[in-house]
Amino acid sequence: MPLRVLISGAGIAGPALAFWLGRLGHTCTIIERFPSLRANGQQVDLRKQGIEAARRMGILESIRAHIIDELGLQVVDSTGRQRALFARIEDDAAGRQGFTSEFELCCWNRQGRGERPAGFYRRGRRSRLRQSKLCGR
Repeated sequence: MPLRVLISGAGIAGPALAFWLGRLGHTCTIIERFPSLRANGQQVDLRKQGIEAARRMGILESIRAHIIDELGLQVVDSTGRQRALFARIEDDAAGRQGFTSEFELCCWNRQGRGERPAGFYRRGRRSRLRQSKLCGR
């Protein structure tokens, strides 16, 4: 029996939950206290389970098209001289992780307008979240 589900929060988890519940035939309404899609946010890096979830959702290639190729994190002094380098670590046999992954995704563009998150939301809404609603204040 299909359910009508109310989800609080349109960050990362809310739309992902609506995606999976919608795939199971349920109707979801997402409520968010912020009045619109945010135009800024944090940089997100996907790791093992996140990469697999994105692949299963069918959005991995879209994410891959928007990744930021970071080679690592560099610490410099006031003269610009490198003091430390934390290089990107890929598939480490010992399970170690660095500050940077292959899938670094920036949640805003250079002009500060939130075109990327809005674009991902619109694509998801058209394809899988067709029956879901986003309700703001």
